[in-house]
Amino acid sequence: PGGAVAPDPLGRALERRFTHRGAFDPADIRDWAPSDAVLVTDREGKARIAALNDAVSLAALRDGPARRELVAWMRLSERHPRYGIDGMSRDALRMAPFEARAARLALGPFWRLLDLLGLTGGLTAEAGATQSATAIAAFHRPRDESPVESGRAYLRLWLAATGRGLAGWPMAALTDDAATRDRLHADLSLPPDRDLLQMIRFGPAAEPPPPRARRPTSEIIV
Repeated sequence: PGGAVAPDPLGRALERRFTHRGAFDPADIRDWAPSDAVLVTDREGKARIAALNDAVSLAALRDGPARRELVAWMRLSERHPRYGIDGMSRDALRMAPFEARAARLALGPFWRLLDLLGLTGGLTAEAGATQSATAIAAFHRPRDESPVESGRAYLRLWLAATGRGLAGWPMAALTDDAATRDRLHADLSLPPDRDLLQMIRFGPAAEPPPPRARRPTSEIIV
């Protein structure tokens, strides 16, 4: 049957949602209890996840093809032909110009040397930003659920966070690695019929959001 459909209140948060790689300001979220996420808010729990994230992320970057793919999506200079169109811009990565130039060298031609010298861990660490998060959300869904349904729930979780004034940053390395994902599943006491799909750090961004990258319509609709 026809009839008007009431707009979803979460829709108002769509244009305000953004990822934030930097540090977060404090916030009170004691009344937030999402049904499909465990919120880690204690200092010790966040510190353990931060250390694990740094270790797994470094291991992932040591895989040459994966690192080169990451670099290919980074827009570390405003002179990049795709800057502001797609990928991860220097602004979105919260890098100063000199940091972006150093990252291009460190993740590219100097990586093997820096790794042999034991310097890559310090260059790629994000523990400070992770521990500053108001909460680290362990997003989980039914094991047999359609990826489309899981994706819809993931967006709704993020929009609910946005409605509370929170930005987020996915820590995908934690769930991309099967052993780490299983370890977190056990540490967080998730039921066996649930899949841990993503770990996201949430908090009020200490800086305003960067400009959004936007692909032209001609690249989306052929």
